[in-house]
Amino acid sequence: MGNRGHAGAPALKGSKPRVVHNGDHVRLNVLGTVCPRTGEFFAIEASHCDTDVFQVFLDEAAASITPSRKRNVLILDNASWHKRKSLNWHFFEALYLPPYSPDFNPIERLWLIMKAEYFTNIHCKNKTALIIRADQALCDLMDNPTKVACAATPIVTHL
Repeated sequence: MGNRGHAGAPALKGSKPRVVHNGDHVRLNVLGTVCPRTGEFFAIEASHCDTDVFQVFLDEAAASITPSRKRNVLILDNASWHKRKSLNWHFFEALYLPPYSPDFNPIERLWLIMKAEYFTNIHCKNKTALIIRADQALCDLMDNPTKVACAATPIVTHL
């Protein structure tokens, strides 16, 4: 109990442990797509997000993913760079979510798992450490399609 509140110390059940850090903030963006049916998962890391980065994501995803169906829906939020007319969608069909509804996007459930399993109580001191940690998390998910499919499949309840 004497160590409570210090980084790495156990926290009491129901309390949130405090992670001590020096105020520096490093950031990494990850763009990804997932097929809930198969667990196929594709992602790239980027320093920022804009139309050019999103086009690189679409190009790389199209080169890496072999479509198995006629329709290949990519669920997106309403970020401006998702809506540029100049984008080459390849074989993807854009489906935009209603505003403020990220819970409807299967990839968001993967991001939550990734954050919980690989970044809870973690403070990366620099960009390299963050990239190494993100690479480990992404590779572990890509190597486990069953886990990905389970996480990405929505829970549907009928009344």
